[in-house]
Amino acid sequence: KTFRNGIRGSGNIDGVNGTPQSGTFIINGTTSVLGGTGSLTVPVTGLEIGSASGTTVTVTSNKTVTGNIHMQTTNTYIELGNNNLTVTGDITGESATSFVRTNGSGYLRMTDINIFITKLFPIGNTTYNPLVINHAGTDLEEYYARVENGINNPPVSFPTYGINRTWYIGASAVVPSTNITFLYAAADANPGVLPDEAMEILRSDYTAWSILPGNSNILPVGTNPYTVTTATAITVNNSADPYAIGKTGGYILPIDFFITARSEKRNNGGIIGWNIYETGNIKNFEVQRSVNNSNYETIATISPTVNQLGYSYTDNKLPAGTSLYRIKVNRISGAVRYSNTVAIINDTKGLLITSVYPNPVSNTANITLSAARSGVADLQVFDISGTVVYRRRSAIAEGTNNLPLDLGKLPAGVYHLSVQSTESKAVCRLVKQ
Repeated sequence: KTFRNGIRGSGNIDGVNGTPQSGTFIINGTTSVLGGTGSLTVPVTGLEIGSASGTTVTVTSNKTVTGNIHMQTTNTYIELGNNNLTVTGDITGESATSFVRTNGSGYLRMTDINIFITKLFPIGNTTYNPLVINHAGTDLEEYYARVENGINNPPVSFPTYGINRTWYIGASAVVPSTNITFLYAAADANPGVLPDEAMEILRSDYTAWSILPGNSNILPVGTNPYTVTTATAITVNNSADPYAIGKTGGYILPIDFFITARSEKRNNGGIIGWNIYETGNIKNFEVQRSVNNSNYETIATISPTVNQLGYSYTDNKLPAGTSLYRIKVNRISGAVRYSNTVAIINDTKGLLITSVYPNPVSNTANITLSAARSGVADLQVFDISGTVVYRRRSAIAEGTNNLPLDLGKLPAGVYHLSVQSTESKAVCRLVKQ
């Protein structure tokens, strides 16, 4: 039976128990809908969506399809918007140009997933970024997922080192021992990361991102597209959490206000200090250093002291040039968090913008600036035409400086921040939303 313009309304449709039983259900209109309050049970041969000229099905309300869906392999899209689509069977026929488009807050929900069953979620936003979930639980479960562009909730300070996607994944109950495969194309990788280099999988609690324990240094499989699969099974929570993929080493992690770091050059050494807001569940701190854009290395490990919130470490072997520092916080649970990045410039001159948070910015951007010497700096923000739209002058100290910029009156768009002293200049890109 063909439903050229889709299925809607309050009537129940049963392709299995009807008399007589129906053949394959087909939706093949160029633009069609799927919604309504009526139940939809498709025949054993399934619901086929698509046509030679292409088909886009818009889900107009939360809808459950009891049975399987087969999509034509080219130019076939199911757009969820803000509605959920629940499927009790499988979705097949998916491709880079045929998938469930999660273009809003709606989720693709797959039910009745049995133990050791691998289930494909053929989802994408602007491009195809599916998931494969391997369920190892003892009960039938329902998983749900969607994907959006960008690394969000919260945004990261260094998205350039990540895959420019956020996957949201949840289950009907808390499910341990789940393995997940993420797929992305080379074009989904931001400029600071190669799509085939070692990756790590991160999860957010909507306040801060953490690297999932045992899921670093994972080599992608394939060649455009690439897949990254959990190296250590994870627990999927009963509410959707954001997941992301980044270059191994915590490169994409946002500034975490659970811990704040600062730096100061003193004589021939560098003092790295940090403050935390609570000491519970912390195993130790690692002081990590990157010299002149090299990889980060741990140069010291420090154990926490009960109720002590302030710590410091002196780098007595301060290299020439620019050294970046961050504090890696290892929790007893195995979770990892990172501080903001600070710098020490062991030279007679130099400026370095080590972070802009948040970026994108809504009102106030917090700039972390490292300077080789104290003085005065001019801060200017330019729009894309090169016009100065914000200007201020600020005294800066040798070492770390935290400079707030009130950008609330600027229209949304892309801008460039310039910080210039009498000897040096630093520039970075920021986005106003």
